[in-house]
Amino acid sequence: MLKIEAYLLVTLILLSGCATTKPAQNHDYAVGGFSLSQTPEQFLTVLQEENIELDRTYTNELDGRVTEDDGSFWYNSEHIRMHFNKDGTAYGISILSTKYSTNEGLKIGDTKSKMEEVYGEDYLLDIYGGWHSYQKESFYLTFLILDDKITVWCIMSGTIVSDSD
Repeated sequence: MLKIEAYLLVTLILLSGCATTKPAQNHDYAVGGFSLSQTPEQFLTVLQEENIELDRTYTNELDGRVTEDDGSFWYNSEHIRMHFNKDGTAYGISILSTKYSTNEGLKIGDTKSKMEEVYGEDYLLDIYGGWHSYQKESFYLTFLILDDKITVWCIMSGTIVSDSD
């Protein structure tokens, strides 16, 4: 689990090593009751409605948020991590358990070959070879593959822009 946490903490660093993102104007993708159009308050309400407790390991702030040096912040639970810009705009949802699957049915524990069967082989691979990212309309799906299995998957708003663009 520590290996997965280390990967999650550097998700943005890894992606910036091979690509950057352009912010999306209109984005939405739902996972369970969570979506990229939610405010932090709406996210916390859904957590409460689904009886999901926040993991407060990384914070002592009253609302459970973990704030980064740039002002962005995230909330963490056993199943999901929601990322927000400093203005409170959601930009990412990280899925940490088998409780949630993609709209196409892919979930943690599925193989890389199943991911390729569902989404194809046209993905951007990070410089370390673990994160596989697929561009969708105004967001992208990214999967962390370790030992041929999906260990984390994320929805990130914006557009992937490779260094060659």
